[in-house]
Order: sequence, then C-alpha cells, then structure tokens
Amino acid sequence: MKLRKFIPEFIVLVYVILFLFTKNPSSPWDRVIVSDGKGYYSYLPAMFIYHDLDYGFINQYETEYYPASRQLYKDFRYDTGNGIVNKYFPGPALLWLPFFGIAHLIAVIFGYAADGYSQPYQLAIAFAAFFYFWLSLLILRRILRFYTENENTIAWLLIATALATNLIYYTVNAGCQVHVYDFFLVNAFIFFVLSACKHGKTAHFVSAAVALGLVIISRPQNGLIVLALPFICGSRESFILFFRKAVTNPQVLLTSALALMVTLLIPVIFWYAKTGHFLVYSYGSETYDLTKPHLFRFLFSFEKGWLLYTPVALFATLGLIFLFRKSKWQFISLTAFLFFLVYFLSSWWVWNYTSYISQRVMIDYYAFVAILLVYIFQWVEKKWNKFILPLILSGFIFLNLLQYFQQLIWVYPAGPVTAKSYFSNFFSFSKGSTFMIPENEIVKKQSYITDFESYKPLFLTGGFEFSKISYSGKNSLVLDSASNGKQLFIRGMAGYKDVRPVILRISGWYNAEILDSTLTVEVNIGTIKNKYSSARHNLMSGLKAGRWKYAEMAVYLPYFRSVSDSIFISFQNLSKGKVLLDDLQIDFLKMQETSHHDWILAAEDKVDSARLFHTDLEKPLETPWGNQATVTNQKAFSGQKSSCINSVSPYSVVFEKELEPGGKTDCYFRVGSRISGADDSEVLLVFDFTSKGKQVFYKTYPIRTKGSNGEWTVSEVFREFPVARLKADKVKIYYWFIKGNTHAYMDDIQVDIVYYKPILLIPEAPFPGSNNSENLEMACSDFEKRSSPESGFITEVQDAFSGRNVCTINTEHPYSFTHLLPLKSVNNYTDAFVNITAKVNSDQYTSAATLVADFRQGGKSVSYNPFYLKGQTAKGQWNKIDFGLAVPAGITANDSVLVYFYLAETDEVLMIDDFCVSVKRPKNK
Repeated sequence: MKLRKFIPEFIVLVYVILFLFTKNPSSPWDRVIVSDGKGYYSYLPAMFIYHDLDYGFINQYETEYYPASRQLYKDFRYDTGNGIVNKYFPGPALLWLPFFGIAHLIAVIFGYAADGYSQPYQLAIAFAAFFYFWLSLLILRRILRFYTENENTIAWLLIATALATNLIYYTVNAGCQVHVYDFFLVNAFIFFVLSACKHGKTAHFVSAAVALGLVIISRPQNGLIVLALPFICGSRESFILFFRKAVTNPQVLLTSALALMVTLLIPVIFWYAKTGHFLVYSYGSETYDLTKPHLFRFLFSFEKGWLLYTPVALFATLGLIFLFRKSKWQFISLTAFLFFLVYFLSSWWVWNYTSYISQRVMIDYYAFVAILLVYIFQWVEKKWNKFILPLILSGFIFLNLLQYFQQLIWVYPAGPVTAKSYFSNFFSFSKGSTFMIPENEIVKKQSYITDFESYKPLFLTGGFEFSKISYSGKNSLVLDSASNGKQLFIRGMAGYKDVRPVILRISGWYNAEILDSTLTVEVNIGTIKNKYSSARHNLMSGLKAGRWKYAEMAVYLPYFRSVSDSIFISFQNLSKGKVLLDDLQIDFLKMQETSHHDWILAAEDKVDSARLFHTDLEKPLETPWGNQATVTNQKAFSGQKSSCINSVSPYSVVFEKELEPGGKTDCYFRVGSRISGADDSEVLLVFDFTSKGKQVFYKTYPIRTKGSNGEWTVSEVFREFPVARLKADKVKIYYWFIKGNTHAYMDDIQVDIVYYKPILLIPEAPFPGSNNSENLEMACSDFEKRSSPESGFITEVQDAFSGRNVCTINTEHPYSFTHLLPLKSVNNYTDAFVNITAKVNSDQYTSAATLVADFRQGGKSVSYNPFYLKGQTAKGQWNKIDFGLAVPAGITANDSVLVYFYLAETDEVLMIDDFCVSVKRPKNK
C-alpha cells in the first residue's frame, strides 16, 4: 500500500533518468525549447525581457543558441496584414510563468545570460514538463477512483499510461510541446466535471470552467472535450442535472461564465493590441477539411498510426464492450465522442501532425484510454487470473519502450515508415542509413558507379590511397585525413537546368576502423572559384566498426543558376581511424514536379521557385515573346530558325511580361541563348523596366559573339529585379545590334524568372562590452556637409536614411567615403576596441560589399580586417551595420585606423549613410 502511494513519483523518477540519458540541453541540436514550443514559449521573453510582441528577437536567440545551419529555425510570426501575431496560443506560457520567473532570477544571480534562452530557461521548461506531468498523474489517479476502488488497478493504469504511450517522448524529449500540458488540463477538466456531477459545488463548476478555458487557449481544437460531458457525467439524469445547475443557478452560471471569459480573453487581448481585431486565425492556410479525413492512416498507418504505435489504446477499445453492458448511455456518448474526435483530428491538412512517434494529438485524451482499461480490469478479474492484465500491460510497455528508443536513434530509414521497413527493423537498434525515395515518383534516373577496380569517367581517384580489403573485387578506397577535401566526383550540370526537383543519392559500402568522430559526405554546387550551395551528411552514426555497412546520402539539389555550374562531391573523415569505401554509386533522380519530401536533406538554396520561358523560334511567337519579323531561316542552332539582327533591323525577338507590382516577390532574371556573330559585331542585351508605362530602370550588357567562322556560343546574363521603391511592373528584354557589318543570330532563347526565399538576416553578434562602453575617439559623417579631404561618391537621393545625401559605391566608384581616425588614446587602455556603425541599403538580394578596418603605422597597413556584408542586408531596405574589433597589439597613439566600404566588380549599388567610427573601451567593471 505504501509503495502504491508513490507510483506517480516513481514514474516521474523514471522520466527524469531517461531525460538525463537521452537529452542534452547544452547542445544547439538538443535544446528543450524547440519547434512549436518556441512559439508557445515566446510570449514570456517577449513580454518580460524584450518588450517586443513583434518578436524581432527571433534571429538573436536563433543565432546564439541553435544550429548555424538554421535547420531548427522556427518562425512562428504570422502577418495578418494589420499586424504581427504569434501563430501559437498563450496557454502554455501561463503554465510556464512561475518557472520562467525562477529561471530568470537564477540567470541574473549566477551570471547566465538573462535573455530567456540560456541554460536556466531551457532546464526550467524541462522541469515544468515533469511538474505538470506529475500533477497529471495525481489527477488521473483521482479520476480513476470514480470508476474503481482497486488501488492495484489504478497503479497499473498509471504505469501503463506513462510507459506504454508516446506521452513518454513528449514529456522527456519534447517537453516544450503543448501535449503534456493539455494532458494535465484535460485531466483537470474531467476531474472537476466528475466532482461537480457528484457533489454539485460551485467551486467545481468554476474550476472546470477555468480548466476548459486554459485548454482552449492552449490548443483550441481541444475545446472538443465538451462533447465528452455526457459520458463524464455518467448517466442521462446526471448530465441533465449538471447542465441544469450550470444554467439555472445564478451563482454557478455567473462565476463559471466569468472565469471562462476571463481566460478566453487572454489571446483576444494580444490579437486586438496587435491588429485591432478581436478574433484572428493565426494559422493562415493551415486548416481542417472535414470532407477529407484520413481515418485509416491516422489510426493504423505504419507511418504514424496511433493504434499501431500505441497498441495499448487499441486494446483499451475492448473496454467499450464491457461499458456497453454496464451503461448504454455512456457507451453511446463515449463512442460518439471518440469517433468525432478522431474524425476531426484526422482532417487536419497534415494528418500526422509531424509527430515523432504515434499520434501526438491523442496524448491529451489518454484519460479516456485509462478509463476504458478500468472496465477490462473489472471484467478480467472476475473471470481470469488477476496477473493476466499486468502481464499484457507489461508487454505493451516493453513494445512502447522498444519503439521509443528506436525512434530516438533513428532506426528506420529517413522518410515514412512502410510495412517492409517496420517489420525488417522490428527488433533492430542499428541506426538507419538509407532514405526512402518513392520509385513511382522518379521520372528519370542517371547513375555513375565505380568499384575502384579501374578508371571510371568523372571519378577523380588519382591521389587517393587504395586498400586490398574490399567489399567486392580487389580494391577499396581509403578515406582518411589525407583525403579530406579532395574532389572525388565532378560533373557539369547543364542538363539539369530546369525547375524539376532533382535528388542526388550517394550510396556505397563503408568499413570503419573505429567510430570515434565523423565521416561526412560533402556536396557543393557552382564553379571551381565560386560555390553557392553546400550540403553535408554525417555517415558515421550509421556505420559499424570493422564491418562493411551500406549507407547513403540523399539531398535535393538546388536550382542551378547557370549552364556552367558543376557538382563537386568529396568526403571529410575526422575520425582517428581510416574508413574504407567500395562500390560507390551516384544517382541523379529527376522527380515529378509536385514531388517534395521533407525527410530528404535540403541543400543550401536561396531560391524559392522559378518560372522558365523558352522559345526555339520554330513556331509562331506567342506571349510573352514578340517581334516575329526578326525570325529567319537563314541559320539556326537547333531546328531551322533563329532571330537575325543587323544595322538595318537592330532589335531581336523580345520578351515582354507584366510583373508583380512593387517587387512584392523578390527575384532575378537569367537570360540565356545561343548566339552567332562576327568579330566586328557589337550586341547588347537590354533590360527595360517600367512602371505604369514610365521607364524606371534601364540596363544594358555587352554580349560576346564567337567570331568570323560563325560558330555558336552560349550567352548568359543575370539581372536583379529592381528594388521595390521603383515599383517596376513590366519588363522588356531584347538583344540590340549597335555596330557591325554582318548579321548576328540568336536561337534557343530562355528567360528564367527566379524567385528568392525571404532573406534571413544573421546579424553579427555585438563586440563584447560594446553595450556598456565609453567613447575615447569618434568620427561620424551623414554626408550632408562636405568633408576635407573629400572621398567617396556622394549623391543626393530621395530615400536617404537621414537627410538627403548618401555615399554610393558601385562598379564605377568601388570605394566609399573613408574615415581616417587617429588612435590618440589607445596607449592608456589595453582593452580599447574600434566600433564601426553605419546604415546601408543594397539593391541586391545578397550584398557583395566589404567593410574594411585597416590599422596603419607610418602610412603602411599592419592589420587588415575585412567584414563581409553578406547576410547583413535585406534588398532595398536600410540595415544597420554594427562591427567591433579589438585594437591589435603593438598599435600606439601615433597610429591610425582607416575605415571604408569596398565593392568588387558587380552590378550592385550600395548606399551608405550615418557612417561612424569610434574608439571605445568597456566601462569599469
């Protein structure tokens, strides 16, 4: 009896031990506050630390505490058009408030960053999950006492609920998700309704109303719990009495309604304060479609089927049989409630809710599973040995823990679990090393294979070491520190220059001497000098030491910018031992255009989508192509026709298209074609942007022709969409013959309109001590007054950050205004640093400019410090640059620092305003 009393505490202890062994909150990849939890939690730091309900601090904590790759980045902000609101609801934040307060106090006292996301806050949320889980068990025990007096039964049901369901993962490993808290709130609602039905006290009605309100402002869908009232009340008569007292008793009605309304007003206040509207649907296009439920997949699929991965719930449905014998009212009301609940939840646009294991949305209702198990216990104990059910439940616990650990170490192949992968890995504890790629979605496959027995085209094996230990044949390739970074495979990608998704699969057999670090496949896209996309995959965790093991990498290739781009594949082995590689296969898989799977790795790619417009001139031109008069059959690269231009008829086929006004969707243009002409021909490619018929931007690019023999050459030109303030709504693109005695021809003309993803700025972290410092020297310029000596190209513009003048750098004027600041005071302070601030505005998606701080002695550079603006600017917007660096050792009061912006040859135009350089030191500590 004494042991049964502490069952909830025993279970919590088990959870805590699992947390210590499976969770590492100090790792950027394994924080407690992750995924949807970032949104639920953000109310607290927004209100009490940053005072910013626009949540502008997202990039700050993402940069500081989460992976730099942004793979765990979560933006929960929803723009209603009238203001920014949090996509998620504030209920969990209310439950977390005391834990947040304690964490903030600990952070301040013990010197942690008091920013809402450092270690004390992460651990506080983990502790909160355990606390509310513990309360949930205490309440569930009291609920079960309404149905049975057998304490042994109750003890087993508490254990089964905790250890035979996915509640374990969503408390231990995902304790910031809403479900353990809704499990607590739903349990509280059920308990207070049961108490109100039995005792009729006003306090129970009010408590049920508060619990219901918190349920709704945590996950509004769970307001469906009110449909379970007929079952919870126990009988038709009890339900009528409950309803009658709630409605006809003024004290109960007023206090309960007030408690419910006050609770429900909390998100309404946030919405109204930010948007001026009382009700906001913050999930955008995400919704339920009750005409398309996914009942079978929701319940039984090998991917996330609730009853498949939580079979104790399937077993519990047998309790409906015994409930029918006991009370047809309760049977009908509970069956109807559960059916409608599953029907509704399975109608969500993502039916599996991206659950980690089983169906996470059913966790909130596990009290009903426990209640149904009560009826099975009562029947079995009358007919059979009382040890049968504990034995069955132990089996469910074993199966759940098995699948829990399998999911933790990613036993299954990446992607949806199928019947084949489920049963083939049923008792496996070996990490999966493959990716599920649906064969029926592959349109075309191109493979390159080498067994390292002989030379194979595109595989660059020279300079690598070989081993006689092999998986097949006589040789295998040795991957060690000497091979790190060497290109093993290079292929031009001109044939993949379209919008169809392409998956790159790199597979082979690996044999590792030891498993102490990492073996990474690295894929880069671009040219030898400029690689614009990179993807990496660690293979080591799926390998076995001293054994051959098959492993693969699958990654979506980015949109290829140019026909000159290539793919480069290499390996990095950071382990202390060698890894052998054999039977390497590289597959390029062209997929169906609608195909996309989130379990396939995503390569670095700033492109969101692209539209391609192509003409080979063989058919009469149709919109957006025009100027049919230039089409001739005198010469062609493909087919029989091309566009001919000369001094008499200088304008080629034209591409003319209406664009989205105001640059709402940022993009760039790529114009590619085949061109033939003579040496004396001068041809320009023209971009003419207009707004309401008025030219707002005009740019020409010289086009190189091949020569007198009339060969065809590839032409490729890129042009950024003008900044939004120009309001370009139409573009005209064409070739213009401006000089020459012969003809020039264009064929196979293609215009790509390539749309960017929203830019994700990564501000530079402030220099240590800069927030609490004092100026020693300072020089600023807002460019409104002439400087002496003058430097830089100063222009008057309508949209300066302040005043009317800015400093502009571009191809003709690559160097900005220059600050030469004497360092008169540095001898007195060893902790002095230089702080540079400016406002910059680029007309490119990614700025190529560099901020330079050059420390000089006797007029010569002794310490050159570049700061690259890439990732610091958003196109067409004023952005703040704040860069700090320590004064190098050896610099004295006789020296100086030269500060300026520099732009390599590019189309970019960068405006600079309010440019300041200061020498500072931290204030006395």
